[in-house]
Order: sequence, then C-alpha cells, then structure tokens
Amino acid sequence: MNLNGNLKSADRNEVVSRNLRRPGSEQLKSQRSKFRYLLKLLPVTIGAFIFSVTTVVADSNAEANQKADSNFKFDSVRECVWDSDIGDGFRKHATQAGIAAGGGIGLRVFGGTKSHDIVLGAVDVGTMLSGPVAKDHWWCGNLELMGELFGGQQIKPKSAYLVGVSPILRYNFATGSRLVPFFGAGAGLSLTDIRHPDLSTDFEFNVQVHCGMHYFFKPNVAATFEARFLHLSNAGIDSPNEGVNTGVALVGVNWFF
Repeated sequence: MNLNGNLKSADRNEVVSRNLRRPGSEQLKSQRSKFRYLLKLLPVTIGAFIFSVTTVVADSNAEANQKADSNFKFDSVRECVWDSDIGDGFRKHATQAGIAAGGGIGLRVFGGTKSHDIVLGAVDVGTMLSGPVAKDHWWCGNLELMGELFGGQQIKPKSAYLVGVSPILRYNFATGSRLVPFFGAGAGLSLTDIRHPDLSTDFEFNVQVHCGMHYFFKPNVAATFEARFLHLSNAGIDSPNEGVNTGVALVGVNWFF
C-alpha cells in the first residue's frame, strides 16, 4: 500500500512539475520570438531615422541657399543701381531703358489756333551723369541724360502722323523711398503731316517739358507716370507757323541696370 501510494504521489508530482515547466518554457519562447522580431525591425527603424534626418538637413540647406541666392541677387542689383538703398539716389553711370504710351489733349496756347489731340508712344534710354548731389538738401538727386524716340497719331481735328527724336535732361530726386519724382526738358527734331492752319512743313522742331514719378516695385524695375507738354513748330522756316501744343499723360515701365 505504501509503495503504491508513493508511486502515485511521485507520478502526480512529475505531472505537476511538467505543468509548471511548460508555461514557463512557452513564455520564454514567446519572449525570444518578440526579441528576434525587434532585432529584424531595428535596421529598418535606424534607416528610417537616418533618412528623416538627412531629408530635414537637405531641406534646411536648400532653403538657406535659396535665401542666400535671393539676397545675393538683390544686393547685386542694389549695388549696380543705387548709391545705398532703394530711393537713396542712383550710382553714377547707372542706366535705364523704358517704354511708355498715352494720349493728350490739344491746347490753344502760344499762338496755336486748333486743339490737336494725339495718341503717343515712346521708348527711351538714359544714363546718370553723376552720383547723388546735394545730399544734405531736400533736392538731393541725380542728373540724367536721355535719348527718346516717340511717335503717334493726331486724332483731332483730323488724322495725321507724328514721329520725333529728342535728347532730354532729367533730374531724379532721392527720396529714400520707392517713389522717385523727376522733371526734365528737351528739344529735338520731328516729322509730321499736320498742316494748316497751325503748321506748314513736314520738318518741325519739338520742344517738351515733363514731370512725373517712378514707383519701384522691384529694386531695378519701376512703373512710371508722366505728364508732358509737347510743342511743335518750324522756327519760322515757312508759314503758317502758329505751332501745335498738346498736354500728354503717359504710363510706362522702366528698367534700371
């Protein structure tokens, strides 16, 4: 009886021992499996981290380079056009080219008997004869020498053509802002078929006085608004020579370099 009881007790203990060992073994295997899975994911995680860091650094460098290029371009334009900053006066020998178009209403002044309404277009180039002058005064600015080619059409009292060339002296004020006022005057040669009662020859002299303003929406590009008085006459070469006088408004764009 005792021997059989001992054997049964031993068998129960072995079964219990096996049952106790089995969960622990399965748990250990599960942990080892998870550990191996994590080891497999580790290279992918490290690669993704390195890729993210590299992308961020590359983007930062690209943005910095873009800003540097932008600043370089701005500074380069400013250095070749302006004495200091936008509106502080142009550098000596800074040049400009512009186009403009507009129209005008005839004025019966200085002997003219008819109102000569015209449409007009113009192209011009110019260079600054000096750097800013009178820096301590309100009239600080630059003297500019320009050459202009203009042409247009008289629409009243009847259709007629008009072309001309003129050298112009212009003074640009240094205001320290994007607005640069100017005024100027010039005299040149013209061809026209405007006739009686105010003109009589194809060849005419032109005299003009103008004032206006540049608005720089870029360091070297400006929208230009101008009011001009234009006079045509032949200096008494033939008669009649009453003269054509027109007030003209022009809008254009000027590039500085």
